[in-house]
Amino acid sequence: MKATKQDMLLAKEKISFERPDELPIKFQYGPRRQTVFGLPSEFSPTFSVEEKGEKIITTYIGRDEKGLEIKVEKTEYTDFPAVEYVAFFTNRSKENSDRLYRVKVFAKEIEGKRPKITRNIGDTHEETGYQSITEQIYEKMIITPTNGTPCSGASPFMRASFKDFGVNIGVGWPGKWSANIMPLASPKSGIMYELGQDRCDISLYPDETIRTPSITLMCYEGDENRGRNLWRSFFRKHIMPRPNGEMIGPKLVGLTPVPGFEEFCGTTEPQQLESIDKYLESGIKPDIWWIDAGWYPCRGHWTVTGNWRPNPENYPNGLHSIGKKCREHEIDFLLWFEPERARKGSDIHTEHPEYTLDYGDDLLVNYSIPECVEYMTDKIDKIIKDSGVTVYRQDFNIDPMPYFVKYEDAGRFGAIENGHVQGYLKLWDNLLERNPGLLIDSCASGGRRNEMETLKRSVPFHYTDVGYGIHPIRQLQYRFLNEWTVFYRSMCADWRDENNVYAKGNNHVCDDFSMYNTVASPSINVGKTELHKKFIPVWRKAAEIMLDADYYPLTECRKSTEDFFAQQFVNEEKREGFIHIVNNVDNEESECVLYPELSENETYVFTDALDPSETFVLSGYDSSRGFTINLKKANGKIWFYKY
Repeated sequence: MKATKQDMLLAKEKISFERPDELPIKFQYGPRRQTVFGLPSEFSPTFSVEEKGEKIITTYIGRDEKGLEIKVEKTEYTDFPAVEYVAFFTNRSKENSDRLYRVKVFAKEIEGKRPKITRNIGDTHEETGYQSITEQIYEKMIITPTNGTPCSGASPFMRASFKDFGVNIGVGWPGKWSANIMPLASPKSGIMYELGQDRCDISLYPDETIRTPSITLMCYEGDENRGRNLWRSFFRKHIMPRPNGEMIGPKLVGLTPVPGFEEFCGTTEPQQLESIDKYLESGIKPDIWWIDAGWYPCRGHWTVTGNWRPNPENYPNGLHSIGKKCREHEIDFLLWFEPERARKGSDIHTEHPEYTLDYGDDLLVNYSIPECVEYMTDKIDKIIKDSGVTVYRQDFNIDPMPYFVKYEDAGRFGAIENGHVQGYLKLWDNLLERNPGLLIDSCASGGRRNEMETLKRSVPFHYTDVGYGIHPIRQLQYRFLNEWTVFYRSMCADWRDENNVYAKGNNHVCDDFSMYNTVASPSINVGKTELHKKFIPVWRKAAEIMLDADYYPLTECRKSTEDFFAQQFVNEEKREGFIHIVNNVDNEESECVLYPELSENETYVFTDALDPSETFVLSGYDSSRGFTINLKKANGKIWFYKY
């Protein structure tokens, strides 16, 4: 999807601000906590402009007489109607600053008729997650996550829709953010939108810097289909990381834990080397070899973290031989870490107890301490280099907010969280700088931390810990991921019993229906069965299309076993696409009318994904009538097409 001149004009009018005093920041400051808008004249603001490819970065800097320095970075994209803002506050005096309160990186009116917000509740770590909600704005609305991770209970991606246009919004804050949305008073129509760190009331120490969340806004003309696909095109080009300068392609994952052990606690060097050989001998070459939690000394329990070195009992020679074998067969080597959590008595706690915060069984490694970030960078970087790791997988399975609150001082509410966020991003930037071509996998008990700053540096190979084998739940998750984050990995699992009832713990043998619920994903993990071998070519073709395609949901997604689920991906430049449809296990209806995005003036040749001899031709498509597909329950279909 390409931007139009009208899209670009909308961005200039609605979300782009030029003068220092009209910048969208807002904060309260000083003994009387006066409200400050923009970067006013008393800060003697200056600015500089830098062009980087298709980005124009304007940096505004000002300082008041008390030594509070404010830097605002505004990034405009010349090929998309998108603007990003982030602000930094630094105390350049030798005394503690006056308190900063209610700091907002964006606090502006967006005028437009009939405003509504489409938002999502994110990954709640429960089956209720990934639900979308559309609401008219009649009164003040506060959207904020339920804990210290940014996607738990509130997704950082949302859309403000008006009569003739819309604004896509992406929040960048790996902590607890807060968005306030209010209707404008008559006679204006529209919304006031404010975004900031949820807890922020901080007196800065000398030379201390805090930052705001970043916010990315994109204007578009037209309906939501146009809005979601303009976002997908922008996200692929400018946000998704590009290891070695290349777009991330489809990723087939191979992995082999040992039954009877937690996660990967039972794996050994010989077992992993033999497992790679077995995949290759079966005719399946993974793009990624995956070793998850438990490869370090942990007494058989993967949650005993903080010892970031290979378990000498299972890996006496380290992980070098596994990385070497992967490299020889052109397979990426993924290794799991959870460097923000540690147990008492672990290496980091023993060597540097001052780097940890104590609250309950687990310790939080405190990244607000710069020396801690450097210590952890060195630890992880050594393993990456020694082991030949090319995909660094970082998990995070605790709520950090109670730790932050317990240790913060009066007049410093939100300071530890702010420093920790900066340290978390610094760690990743360090690892990427030291290891060119490294790919990072973001995980936080699944998808609890997939916000814009994280996704500039990573992709979510593991987007949830919920519902791996419950197909309607996965369909709802795909619906959100395809719209906003583009890349994710789907697990081949099926949690039905003999009566087609889903429940965790059931282990239905994967069949065609299971695979049809898996293969329309950019990345999947598979075993070595004939079923997997049959579907891998289907998956790879679908993944190659969808990673560079527009996306259209074709059915309502209600997370119901009695529904059809259908979606379409189309690459207009290559004149190809596919329609993916699943009939769930309790739907007695076998007939479904779809209304795909097709032209009435083109001739389309459709081919069944599993049986290339099964084709049909569609010309003179009537978009008002759609076309009918017949499909029995507990079944699926992928139709590739060209035109």
